[in-house]
Amino acid sequence: MSFAEAVEALEEGDTAWEAEERRAAVAAWRRALGLAGAPLCEPVACRAVEAMAHLRLVHQEGNLAPFWREPGWTRALSVCPPADPWCTLAEIDRNLLVPAFAGGDAAAVPGLLAALDGQPALAAAVERRQRWVVAGRPAGPGTWTIALGLSAAPGAGLGGALRFVHPDVGGAAHRLAVVAFGNSAAEGGLALSFMDATFHSTTRVSAARLQRYAWVGEEALAFRSDRAEVDFGVPVPVGPLVVTGGGTALAEELGGAPAAAFADRVYAAGPRLGVAAEALARRLRGSVGGRVLFDLDGAAPHVLSEAAVMLHQPVARGVFAARVGGEWAPDEAVWFLLPAVGGTTLLRGLPYGRFRAEALASAQAELRYPLFGPVHGAVFVDSAWCDGPHVSGGGGLRLVLPPAQDNTTRLDVGVSPDGWGVVLAFGEAF
Repeated sequence: MSFAEAVEALEEGDTAWEAEERRAAVAAWRRALGLAGAPLCEPVACRAVEAMAHLRLVHQEGNLAPFWREPGWTRALSVCPPADPWCTLAEIDRNLLVPAFAGGDAAAVPGLLAALDGQPALAAAVERRQRWVVAGRPAGPGTWTIALGLSAAPGAGLGGALRFVHPDVGGAAHRLAVVAFGNSAAEGGLALSFMDATFHSTTRVSAARLQRYAWVGEEALAFRSDRAEVDFGVPVPVGPLVVTGGGTALAEELGGAPAAAFADRVYAAGPRLGVAAEALARRLRGSVGGRVLFDLDGAAPHVLSEAAVMLHQPVARGVFAARVGGEWAPDEAVWFLLPAVGGTTLLRGLPYGRFRAEALASAQAELRYPLFGPVHGAVFVDSAWCDGPHVSGGGGLRLVLPPAQDNTTRLDVGVSPDGWGVVLAFGEAF
């Protein structure tokens, strides 16, 4: 096996990756890794190719890949003389392609690039890699995520959650997300969603055992709830708008009720429709929608209408986020299907469902900013009109790991005239 064959396989993988032929790219990089590790391959230059193959595969094997690929590239670079141009190129790859938490440092690249004077082909290779970084390619599709963290909310107890997200199932940009959770309040469940890349249709299936609270004045009555839901939607672009049509099926039954008057169950299914639009380079997003569920037990239909406008505006090093929204469930007789405030996203610090009413209007604002490394901070204000006016405020921390959209863990402390609480959750509140 020759060095030239290993380089050819590496280049073949790079070309396939740029063409978004991800499976072909991974196969070529793995072949390059095998060729570079062959006994007859040139010792120095082949160690450089071996390191570069590891550094590319780290973006196709999940967010934990840096931990099992790191020994491979470290071992190869440790026996690769820094004066060798190919070894310098491999070191540049490490700093460009590896996340900062695994040792990547883009600021070191200019100094290393100076060592490639007189090597125009290798200097051009560096420019190619820098274009990848500008295009966001190292964090692109193909990287699945496993996130494990704590979850907590007032009245819900403390627990754990496991989240798996794969944005490129089958190398075809299908997105799969699975979330499992459980806590000390005997709550637990599993949710699975799948987005088809061809039509961008999304199917979500979930089943959970929850704890519901019906509030009588200041007294909370606890109910065990078994809930299953299936939701399907297909978005269709219509000019500047995206219209999403689909359907929902819901089954929920309460048990362990302390008072028979609160016992309830719902078995219903029906259509849903939504319209969304984005502006200001996707920083501003508005949506309206609703659903009608026809009760299989013959009760009146369950109607829910929703509207929201969200803004995410960069401010200095941070982001200012704001949301104004409303919900309306006219003549809803099932109390746990009414719009509610409290929990992990709205009126943080209060138990979920602390206040319920047929109509809900809310306004939220939050400033998020990086503190150090992957740790970010936030301050927020939540307000809502739901069976009267309510407000809460507070602050919190976020652990933001790559990719940020699927691996952010949030800790918030909310305080209001009606109480306070600590919230632990995946993702931002809005």
